[in-house]
Amino acid sequence: LNTPSDLAITTSYVKYSVSAAVGATAKNLAIFIWCDDETTTQTTDILRIAEVQLEVGSTYSDFERVDPALEFVRCQRFYEELGGESTVQYFAMMWCYSTTSAEGYFKYRTDKRITPTISVSAVTDFKLWGAAAGSNECSNLVGAAIGKSSCTMAATVASGIAAGNASVLLADGTTNARLKVDARL
Repeated sequence: LNTPSDLAITTSYVKYSVSAAVGATAKNLAIFIWCDDETTTQTTDILRIAEVQLEVGSTYSDFERVDPALEFVRCQRFYEELGGESTVQYFAMMWCYSTTSAEGYFKYRTDKRITPTISVSAVTDFKLWGAAAGSNECSNLVGAAIGKSSCTMAATVASGIAAGNASVLLADGTTNARLKVDARL
């Protein structure tokens, strides 16, 4: 979008500003910063780049330092992925309403910006477990009654769960089990 800017490098910290007009249909933008000075650069020279900030508009503001934990929560408004931490990771408490089906409430870590889509890594990565039911691999697992802060997970197994009993949705002995909550743009 822009002709490269030739910015004079100094031996002290300096604030630079470069602008470019970005069209409304632009996608997959990348910012490149490089030093093209091959004649005077020594092998001991170091170019340090810090505090890069993109701005919307024709003026720039002071650099905004955001706590990484707060930025992580902000990111989770768009996408959240749970799982992969343990081969017996628990995802939700479930209520068995038949010998093959169960539902359970799942609360997201952070409210989403819009109603998200819910997906899983692979249905066979999950199982239902209960004291009376034992362990049963899921044959279907979907998000139902999906909202911005929570959803209901509906699971199906071939057989073996007891209607009216509680069960737990958990990883089926693998760290591949992932529950994905996607509210991206």
